[in-house]
Amino acid sequence: MIMKISKICFGSLSDGSQATLFTIASKRMSFSVTDFGCTITCVKLFDKKDSFTDVVLGFSSLSSYATSWGSFGAIIGRYSNKIENAQFSLGQKKYKLENNCGGHCLHGGIPRWENILWNSKIVQNEKSSGICFSKRFPDGFQGFPGNLDVEIEYLLCEDNSLEFNYRAVCDEKTPISIINHSYFNLKGSGSILDHILQLNCDKFLEQDKNQLPTGAIESVKNSRFDFIQPRRIGECKKIEDEKGYDNCFVTNAYRMSLGIPQRTVPLVKIATLTEAESKKSMEVFTNCEGFQLYNAKYVRYLPGKYGAMYMPFCGICFEPQAFPNSPNIKEFPSAILEPGQEYFSKTVFKFKF
Repeated sequence: MIMKISKICFGSLSDGSQATLFTIASKRMSFSVTDFGCTITCVKLFDKKDSFTDVVLGFSSLSSYATSWGSFGAIIGRYSNKIENAQFSLGQKKYKLENNCGGHCLHGGIPRWENILWNSKIVQNEKSSGICFSKRFPDGFQGFPGNLDVEIEYLLCEDNSLEFNYRAVCDEKTPISIINHSYFNLKGSGSILDHILQLNCDKFLEQDKNQLPTGAIESVKNSRFDFIQPRRIGECKKIEDEKGYDNCFVTNAYRMSLGIPQRTVPLVKIATLTEAESKKSMEVFTNCEGFQLYNAKYVRYLPGKYGAMYMPFCGICFEPQAFPNSPNIKEFPSAILEPGQEYFSKTVFKFKF
């Protein structure tokens, strides 16, 4: 399948280095991504009248991505979500991380992967085209052990899907959990509370008051986390009082023996998101044991692209990952990458419109 690939200068950073914006387009859809933080800046779905809906939230300039919070469209690593008390142990050695979230480490701490320029190359095959980003993170970067070689690959496929592949190897044992933090809105703007959500997940991780997992895995039955049957995200009358969703669900890829995601682990479907009026939908697949569902409950008065003002519930993130704080919870599957082992995480977003 022939796709159009273009690139332009996206702007200059404070040190004078320049970022590039790539766009990959088929006849039905396109996506744009910058080498600054491997950040997805837009995903456009084209209708029969040559108009489009951009279903990913974000900003119009490099400076906004460099200075705004919320990780819009960005890559997150070395370990997504939280690590309790910003520390973990491997054997007899304790590792201290950046305390950047109320005494805990969130999304790898500082510096963030999203604030770095990555190497890039165009990749093409018969059924897809896209960009592969790469970077080596030295031993001790963010406080984590080992020299970590990472590849982030985003592909547009002929079946109107986006395929995200994350690969990594390390010369020492290290925790790892890589995600993309795109915010989706199938209307392109406004609230996602009227979107219809169905989850193929009958369990979720219990959290304490600090939003850290307790180690318990709970059933979604008769709770506000029950999306086994499709329903409006805002159907729960207390959703605003309870501040929405920022919770980790357990996928059907979960096995205590699974450990880090690998190529041999088959994809499982975790979610279907549908916009009620247009019937646009997005299916989500992964080989990870868990995924964080976040509906932008903390976003407030944030200027976005197309003149938008992002407010709570402006978008929704699907973040397939290792369980939060796994390095400190023995009841959870291992999230430790061993030397000589390959980390391979895959997420697919398939659009119907």
